[in-house]
Amino acid sequence: MESEKNIEEGNAQQPSEMMRVGIAADHGGFELKVQLTSALRNYGYEVEDFGAYELVPSDDYPNSISHGCGER
Repeated sequence: MESEKNIEEGNAQQPSEMMRVGIAADHGGFELKVQLTSALRNYGYEVEDFGAYELVPSDDYPNSISHGCGER
């Protein structure tokens, strides 16, 4: 995909091409989610974080993602 190529090459998105991304993770992916969120924002993506918002070893992915799947 073109957007993946831009990230790999370090090219920021132009405002007219900005993508909106939702991201969520449980305890197993929390640190990676933090890193990805930061990198995507640096490349001009609008990132909506659906949690977890802090590292809690007992949290579980289905609980985190269910908030992002419902009606807003």
